[in-house]
Amino acid sequence: MYNMASSLGEDSVFAGSLKEHGWRVPVKSKMFVQVNHSEILDEFIFDNIHIEL
Repeated sequence: MYNMASSLGEDSVFAGSLKEHGWRVPVKSKMFVQVNHSEILDEFIFDNIHIEL
């Protein structure tokens, strides 16, 4: 699944939002996450609903 994930550019809206929440976005990052804790899922999805594409 990771190999099929989209690339995440440093200047993308998604990268900016992740950085605001304290995440690191290394060069050549992929838009893939495995979430095992509901708290992280809430932070990753529900706190970012305001993102406009």
